[in-house]
Amino acid sequence: MYFARYDNGRSKVAQAAVSLPALVLETAGRQRWSELLRLAAEQTLAAPGVDFSVRFTVQNRRLDRLLLLTAGEDREDDLTALCAGFLRPASVVEESVVVPASRDQHDELLAGFPAVAAWIRNEPIEHRGCELVSDFRLAGSLDSLLLAALDRGETLAVQFNVCRHAADAEDLRAARKNLVRLEHERGLPPVLVESQRGIVERASGGFLVDEIVASADTSALRRVRDALDPAFAAGYARLGFRELPWDDETDLADLISTGFHASLFHDFCPLAKAAMTIDPGCALRLLAWRPPRLWPAACAANAAVEEDAQQGGLKKIEQRLDRVEKLLAERHAAAVECGELRKALAISRADPPFALAKARQILESIVLRIFLEHKPGQKPKPLFNMIEELLEGGQVFPRRIATYLHTIRIIGNLVVHGGLKPEPAGASPELSEADVELSLLMTLQLVEWYLLEYAPSRGA
Repeated sequence: MYFARYDNGRSKVAQAAVSLPALVLETAGRQRWSELLRLAAEQTLAAPGVDFSVRFTVQNRRLDRLLLLTAGEDREDDLTALCAGFLRPASVVEESVVVPASRDQHDELLAGFPAVAAWIRNEPIEHRGCELVSDFRLAGSLDSLLLAALDRGETLAVQFNVCRHAADAEDLRAARKNLVRLEHERGLPPVLVESQRGIVERASGGFLVDEIVASADTSALRRVRDALDPAFAAGYARLGFRELPWDDETDLADLISTGFHASLFHDFCPLAKAAMTIDPGCALRLLAWRPPRLWPAACAANAAVEEDAQQGGLKKIEQRLDRVEKLLAERHAAAVECGELRKALAISRADPPFALAKARQILESIVLRIFLEHKPGQKPKPLFNMIEELLEGGQVFPRRIATYLHTIRIIGNLVVHGGLKPEPAGASPELSEADVELSLLMTLQLVEWYLLEYAPSRGA
């Protein structure tokens, strides 16, 4: 797992990227993928000091999603545990969640954001010595924007940068003083005053959000703005706001590339911060977004229906392991890895920590053999170091296998070192059936690749 590192001007931070390259659609009774994603999102919101960014990209009739999790550089263990949580849905739909294994993979995920961008910037408007501000949010139109781009085959990107926020006393005092002036101002519609009161009440804390939208060219971005105008007019024209709070002149490159909220780069007045504030429920909906159930299965080239994708968890792994062993028998070859993996499968439900620790042992055995082959004369090193050295240059492992190595290691480590454990009945499990299925599924694919592709190519 690769962590990017930044100095954001206030502190040094580490950042993990989580890619969701499949658009998983639900059917009635099949919601496990989304439930696991929501659980990971809830754990992220509950983790102090962790900010996040969510990016949606429509291109070539695909809808891809990217999450960036950012925390102080001394909190990498927390980021590791959170990433392990986000990987759980991959036990339901294979390869639906990917964590980059190298800087090149991380940078590739962040690249490609369309160059023509704008953002929703809710700056106050002066009115007779008072200030008025709208809290229009692009997020309310997200589903329709994404589906329209998929239907038209257009390029669209929408990014939400979210940071934790607790308003200081001076900002709250300024916002409340402005509200008092508005309440005593004659001629203002009561509905307008009520909307300003709601914004100020929300300003005390929660999360600040930036909303950035981009497309391939100016005309395409103009169509996005035109699509937002009716939603803005319906909610805010009656309050006296005339124009969508749209800014296409500010340079947004730093916000896009880092996922940091604009408050790290700019000073905003108290009312602007109040307009940016969202509650935890809104933050959760962004982080755990799910496509509406009315979306057709053919809406995107990378759509996956959970009902079709999930074929019985551990049973499916057993069937694929049978296939590997049959192929090895036909080649008059045997492998201890298959026997060890079968042991893990046999005891996985009764003793999940044992199964995950066994998966890590299989990983270490394979990595050690490959390391000694590619690094002749070197002594064995800690598993992390051997993986990192083998990943340099990207020549040893296929890309999909490379992303599994640290994932298996991390989940195994969390058990070995006590980071994950079964919870009492009725509690949300830290160590879930999904953790076991995910780790064993990835271990199976590593074993398949090593025994059926890598070893034969080396004459082993």
